[in-house]
Amino acid sequence: MKKLIALMMVLCLLCAAAAAAAETTTTEEGLVFPNGVKFGMSPEEVAAAEGAPGKKDVEHTHGGITFDELEYEKVIESHFNNAKVDKHYLFIDGKLVGLCIELKSRDYSYEELKASFAAIAEFAALDYAALGNGIYVLDDEGEPEHNAVAFVKDDVMVVIEPDDDGEDLDLTFVDLTADFIKK
Repeated sequence: MKKLIALMMVLCLLCAAAAAAAETTTTEEGLVFPNGVKFGMSPEEVAAAEGAPGKKDVEHTHGGITFDELEYEKVIESHFNNAKVDKHYLFIDGKLVGLCIELKSRDYSYEELKASFAAIAEFAALDYAALGNGIYVLDDEGEPEHNAVAFVKDDVMVVIEPDDDGEDLDLTFVDLTADFIKK
């Protein structure tokens, strides 16, 4: 009984912290982003949930991975102090495999971002082996910022990358179950 209560408390904390950080929740179907967006959705489904993207693009990486991308620029995000953020939804074979939220550190600090996930897990150095080809979700050259930190929860890697100049922060979610990860 104690284990069941502890498990339920951890799940509650997981949902609360994720909602506070990026209005994400965890359900039986997995992680749910704002507006009901989930990994595995098509670009059309994401556009129906988020509205028309500012730009549709094809992102070619140096690792031979090609993403279809929906870009939303200067979206006001209440969970980041009403800051204007850029969102990049990345798709492979018509399925959502990654989401990058770009923040200005003047609007939301690195420490605030890390603290918002404190109840879920502790950030550590980026685990390149677990990330596999997901590295190209973070950076098209496969070289994320040297000070990136991450954690894995429920087959999703959450990565924070403060830029070297300290002006920008990237919060990235990568679906580690996507087929391209281990190819």
